[in-house]
Amino acid sequence: MESINFERSYPLGKDFETIKGRAYQYLAHYLGDFDLMSFSRQEHAVKFSSACLIPHKKTGRPRVMFLLNNPHPASIQQGMFLAPEKEGRQRPFWHFMEESGWFDINVEESTPETLKESFLEVDYNSAFEILFHCYYPFPVEQPEHTGKIFGKSFLKKVIDPQSRDEFVESLSIHLVSFVLAFSKQVYNSVAEEKVGAYQEKLDSGELIKSRVALGNGDVPIYLTYPPGWRSKRNYRDLRVESLRLIREDILASFPEAA
Repeated sequence: MESINFERSYPLGKDFETIKGRAYQYLAHYLGDFDLMSFSRQEHAVKFSSACLIPHKKTGRPRVMFLLNNPHPASIQQGMFLAPEKEGRQRPFWHFMEESGWFDINVEESTPETLKESFLEVDYNSAFEILFHCYYPFPVEQPEHTGKIFGKSFLKKVIDPQSRDEFVESLSIHLVSFVLAFSKQVYNSVAEEKVGAYQEKLDSGELIKSRVALGNGDVPIYLTYPPGWRSKRNYRDLRVESLRLIREDILASFPEAA
């Protein structure tokens, strides 16, 4: 079966030992289990596995990019985004997306492998074709770990510029019509209009929407809750409602897709 994983590398220079030590600290649970990352002292570089999912075919439906912060090591290991950390227990993300009408793929009976194949082959009921893109390609458990591992300077000088360039290129090459961001940090990195405190706005049913500010200003971008957000008692209802409102707003631009 085709893999959505691919290899990337960063030259680390004088920061090699420091970054290596931090990476081993934050990713200790995943070392040795599979080919997640490797450090070359000779090249002073880190090679690592990342992931991106682009459908194999075009159906004429509007293309929506699910823009995630970074791939999770467990997802790299299992070969699909938002794969279960414990075997057999599906992540709530898939249920929320299905309940809000984004797609219908029989989540309960799906595995990481069948989910991957469904999205590669556009074998699901939806008004859209869905792409998965991670703004930061290095796999970490928590979004803030990227900065903690590489440091603010390396993040700003090396990772951020590459991430922006790759994001813009992906929008253009893959003819993306809309972007759905699941990270405030990533949203603010690419949106024309930045957002501060946002969860209260989402809680009240407000749409957080802008346009991409990196050479593709014609692409609308939306912000919703992070995939693992559960901060409120009624988090399920809030997440489903936010996703439903975004979906309806996009469909209003493409009534033929509804």
